[in-house]
Amino acid sequence: MHPPQCEPDHGPGLVTAPQKGKRSRRDHEAQTGKGPQYTMDEIRGSKFKSGLYLCWISLLLLPVGLLAIGGGPCAGPRNSLGSAILLTVGVCSVAAAVYGAIRVLTSIKAAQNPMRVWGAFSVCCAGLGAFVGGVYLLFGIVSLRAFLRY
Repeated sequence: MHPPQCEPDHGPGLVTAPQKGKRSRRDHEAQTGKGPQYTMDEIRGSKFKSGLYLCWISLLLLPVGLLAIGGGPCAGPRNSLGSAILLTVGVCSVAAAVYGAIRVLTSIKAAQNPMRVWGAFSVCCAGLGAFVGGVYLLFGIVSLRAFLRY
């Protein structure tokens, strides 16, 4: 009699005997056409990456708000469209910064050390983006009220 065939498990050097009639969930879903199952590390990694992107997008949105502000000694929006642009940029910047920081901070434990440092730096930059976006939001609200009043 031959010894049972052993298949390598996903662990380091571990082997398990095959079980007849039992398939793994991933194999079953691959054969039935259902979507793949992701591990928690993969999910946390994608949350971390999307959080990083959102943190930096909050900073990249801020120059768009400068289009609404004219230069000179009395800088500010020139009409209600400029106020609406400031308001929109402020809301989007604050929302992206807060949501991105939350996603990074909730999944930072799954990241490796260099990415943790990058995540902390991104959260700090998102804080700056949220602050400036909040100023844009405030200016947008005040100036839009003034333009809609007259």
